[in-house]
Amino acid sequence: MTDLLILQVAALLAAIGAVAIGVAGALLGTHLGVNRWRTVLFRRALASVLWIAAAKLIVTGK
Repeated sequence: MTDLLILQVAALLAAIGAVAIGVAGALLGTHLGVNRWRTVLFRRALASVLWIAAAKLIVTGK
């Protein structure tokens, strides 16, 4: 029973780490996209796509 608990905790920590990496990537991508390209429409589209990807990662873990 203890081994199963350890595996579940490890899986949970891996999932939390994956979500954190995804959100950090979305934030970094949004920041770089906003500062590199000046077109307002492009900046908003890029930010939207990255936030949707981060939300998908949070919900599905993939």
